[in-house]
Amino acid sequence: MNQLSLFPEERGPLDVIGGSTTHDTESAPVMTAEQFTQSIEELRLEKRYTIFETASILCRSADTVKNWFYRGQLPDAATREEVVRLLSESSIPSAAVQTELKKLYNLTWEPKKRRWRLRLTINVGKKVVGKRITVDLKAGDAKSAIQQRATIITAYEKLGLTICKRPQKAKSMNKSKI
Repeated sequence: MNQLSLFPEERGPLDVIGGSTTHDTESAPVMTAEQFTQSIEELRLEKRYTIFETASILCRSADTVKNWFYRGQLPDAATREEVVRLLSESSIPSAAVQTELKKLYNLTWEPKKRRWRLRLTINVGKKVVGKRITVDLKAGDAKSAIQQRATIITAYEKLGLTICKRPQKAKSMNKSKI
């Protein structure tokens, strides 16, 4: 009988699958404990995440993440790779970045849509306060949101619209009555 077989006769189909996965995992470099803690610390600081934000992104408890950073208790090699991948691919801005962009650029983060929203007030006359508008940006990262904001503001100004500047809140001094 001359039948074509997908698998060699001396090996079964599971042996071929098992052999290829074993070969792939052996060729992958194993991340050491120092490399793991250093890489997740750099990613955390780069994205300005707190330990609690990092824990929520990784779906772990804050105590577990603290143990990784400070006590040397590390997960297995596959989990280490997954943790580094999740942190590097995360596009959720930290609370510090959200606050900063809200104060400086009137950009707010919409968590359900995973993108930024621009809020502006267009001045419509001397006796009218202004028209408040919101523009959904097609940006998930902060840099492109700031660039889109600048483009939108220049377009409105070319149309002849006046954009009201956000008044800076003065720091109130605590004065007690004597």
